[in-house]
Formats: sequence, C-alpha cells, structure tokens
Amino acid sequence: MDRTPGGAQTRSKQEGVFGLGPRYVQAAINQHVTVEGRDYVDWIAALAAVGLGYDWHTVGALTPYPLPTRREGEVAAELMEAVRFGDQVRWVTTGSEGTLAAMMLARRVTGRRKVVSLGYHGWHEAHLPGRDVVALPIGARSYAETVIDGGTAAVIIEVLRNEGRKDDARIAAEVEMLHDAARRVGALVIHDEIVTGFRWAVGGAREYLGLGVPDLAVYGKAMSNGFPIAAVVGPRYLMSHAHGISSTYGGWPPALEAVSQTIRVYKEREVVEHMWTLGQRLLTQCPGVLAGYPVHPVFVATKDYTTSEAALPYVKKAAEAGHLVHPSGFNIMLAHSEQDVDELSAAFGGISPASGAATPR
Repeated sequence: MDRTPGGAQTRSKQEGVFGLGPRYVQAAINQHVTVEGRDYVDWIAALAAVGLGYDWHTVGALTPYPLPTRREGEVAAELMEAVRFGDQVRWVTTGSEGTLAAMMLARRVTGRRKVVSLGYHGWHEAHLPGRDVVALPIGARSYAETVIDGGTAAVIIEVLRNEGRKDDARIAAEVEMLHDAARRVGALVIHDEIVTGFRWAVGGAREYLGLGVPDLAVYGKAMSNGFPIAAVVGPRYLMSHAHGISSTYGGWPPALEAVSQTIRVYKEREVVEHMWTLGQRLLTQCPGVLAGYPVHPVFVATKDYTTSEAALPYVKKAAEAGHLVHPSGFNIMLAHSEQDVDELSAAFGGISPASGAATPR
C-alpha cells in the first residue's frame, strides 16, 4: 500500500490506528470479515456505516443514468417517512459532502457566512476553523450559545457521538437552548445525524432525545448499510435553494436501492432495538473497560476520536480471540449475536457484572 498515503483512504483506518493488529480485509459477509486469511467477528461496521451486516443488498445496475430516475423521489419519500422529517431530499455521495451542502444552503438562505459548528462534520476545508467557521467540540453546547449572533447563518450540531453516555436530559435541554438562540437571530439549525441516524434511533439523536425539529438534517452511513450516499433533508421552502448543489453521482441507482432495502429491513425487524440490547449486554459484561451508549460502546481509556494508545492492548487481545475492534469504539450490527458478545467480553478478561474492572491478560 505504498501508493496510498497513510495506507488507507480514511483517517480512521490508517497505519498506526490499530497498533500492530490486522490491516487489510479480503472479504466480508454478515458480521464476519476475512483479514489475511483469518476470519474475524467485526465490531467496526465500516466506521458505523453498516447497521445490518455486510453484503446484504442486491442493487441492480451499477452506472449512473443520463437522466434522473423516479427512484430518486420514491426513495426520498421512504426516507422522510422513516425519519419523520422533511419535504424534499438532496442526494449526495458522502457525509462530508452532505454537511457542506447543508451549510451552503444556510448561507444562501440567510445571506450570511458564519457557521457555528459543534462536533465533527467532515474533512473539507469548509469545515475547518477560520473566518467563517467557529468550530467547537461536541460538549461545548453551553459556550456555543455565546457566539451565535446576527452574523450567524447556521448552527450545525452533532448532538451525540464518542463522548460517552452523559445526562440525556441535560444534553436535550442544551440543544434546545441552541435551537432557540439560533432562531432568535434568524440562523438555521442543522442536525448532523450521519452517525446517530439508523443507530440511536432511525431518526437519530433528535428522535432518541425527543428534540424539536431542526431546519435541515443530514443522514448517511447506516442509512444505506454502507453504500456511498448521504441525504440532506429539509422543508420545501429551504430545499428550493438546493439547485446549485449538484453531483454526477448524486442519486446513484445502486445506493438508492440500498437505502430503500435498508429502510425495509428496519421496518420489518427491530434493528435499533437489537443494537441497544446487544450493546447493553456487552457493557454489562465489561464494566471498567467499556462505557457509553449501548449502540456505540467506547473504551473507558479512549480520549481521542481516532485512536488511543491506552485502548490498543484491548484491540490486540480482541484480535487474538478473532474479533476486529477499533480503538474509538464499537458499532453493533443486526448480524451480531449474543454469542459474539459473550466471546468478545471473554477476550477482555471474562468479566461479569459483579467482578469489577479487568485488564487484558
């Protein structure tokens, strides 16, 4: 992989993130991946992009078409019904592109430039701190209210992520205060639900916490069970400004079919409930090692989003037992079983709820 900077196309998969653990995947199906000839139970789920399991979809034709397809609108309707929000959808290819598109929409609608950004919304230069972007960590909700002013076009919020489980009621109250602060000055509220959508709840953190609706929301990752597609969702009067948001691969037919098929599985099976149940089983068996939300447990020792050296002994121990985990946390899939959870917890020391903290053997 000497022709690839960092050995991977994604920061969270680059050299050094996993220590000396497994590096290159050869195949994947359901919860299993093959790495250098060995089978592993995977808990990374393509960085939370896979909610069902690998290789679930039959998607048909692989190339874009010369004209739009009716499926662009049909699947948009399915998505809005599933997340219970919006009148129109703009399909783009990646989450970073989706959040950038939402910021562009807000700037066009308001005629302002400043965006107050809480959390991680992508790698594009437009997301980096600068003259037009006040970038704050996800937990700085109370401080963010003080920098929202008459020059603010939007407040973009990643409501929940890797910070571990906190006081849900307090978080909800802080987010609602941000909503109010933004609307007092005519700024838009954008919810980044790329990680939280189809995981904390189908509608994401908004649905899970019972928040009021934002002006715009962005979905991706598990929405398509791993296909490259994201969606900017909003009311018609705002989405009417989206004509300039244009992509050759926006509405790529296989990805649209993956979204549709994923939504159908979420309707037919209790996917989110399964994630919460298995995740809680894992947390209960690993006190002192894992914490956070059951749908996305994190290592107690992890402090940085990408990696933490303190978590690497656990990553190594899991790999030795045939489990592939990421230092930044776990993503439960529908394909995971109770047996998978029990085997993983055994790799961390055979911890029981009464045994207290444990360290890798």
